[in-house]
Amino acid sequence: MCALFKVAGSAQAAWATYDLAADLVGSGTSTTGIVVSGSELSAVGVGSEVRATDGLALFTAAGTSSRFKELAFDPTKQTLQSPWTSVASLVGGGGGVVGVATSSSGSGVFSAVFPSQFTTWGPSSAEPLRSLVVDSTSAYFVRDSGSYSVACRSGVGMGSFSCHSVAMSDRTAALALGAGNTLYASVTRAGSSVIQVRDSLTLALRDEIPLPGTVGACTSLMPTCLSGNPVLGCVDSVGTIVFISTDARGIDTTADWPMEGHDPGKTFNTSTSLAPYACP
Repeated sequence: MCALFKVAGSAQAAWATYDLAADLVGSGTSTTGIVVSGSELSAVGVGSEVRATDGLALFTAAGTSSRFKELAFDPTKQTLQSPWTSVASLVGGGGGVVGVATSSSGSGVFSAVFPSQFTTWGPSSAEPLRSLVVDSTSAYFVRDSGSYSVACRSGVGMGSFSCHSVAMSDRTAALALGAGNTLYASVTRAGSSVIQVRDSLTLALRDEIPLPGTVGACTSLMPTCLSGNPVLGCVDSVGTIVFISTDARGIDTTADWPMEGHDPGKTFNTSTSLAPYACP
């Protein structure tokens, strides 16, 4: 486990490790840091490295061993390319990180591969973009138009956003990707909450699942498995966790397993076969 924190304008890191073979716990704090200018600090894991942003620039930290006994920050920060002036959100993907950037004229999606490659995906939007999720080729996000919001898709080289048909009373809150070209969306409408199952390539609606047991929209969604069955986890607006039974579209068994230690045997090795635990 690793956490990044900001102290007196410098980003540093603290970590805790567990060596299964030796049954040893280790912890520490980095002795190196990097000067940050923004007021917030967020980070995502990309392989064995940590990518972070202070909202104004991007930087990276990497461990000198597989147990992350030391995190060394790259002193060369990656600055945003014009017209973007700040980072609103950041996730791992695109061979590095994918994020939402903002400028005086709106928001847009970008990818950054350290140390210098920076690519804008699609055009900018005058409306805010949020709830970003990505796969190997596309970024999916919510475009917020005030009274309504919709799920959209963008990618490298796309000249425009692709959004599903607008329902003026629908507000989309959270997104999640499943297997079989599936995009899940949490939607509220006239006080009720539903999960929409959409085709991730076309954004066409496949199914809509009512959620009578939730309060408000799902603030986060996670396709996972429980006892060998595919489910979609939802955390509603008051923190209640609800699991929605799905089918094979809900689980991507080629991805990192969303479970402590990757598999029920807790091998902490993503190359370990998931059989017979894979869903379905």
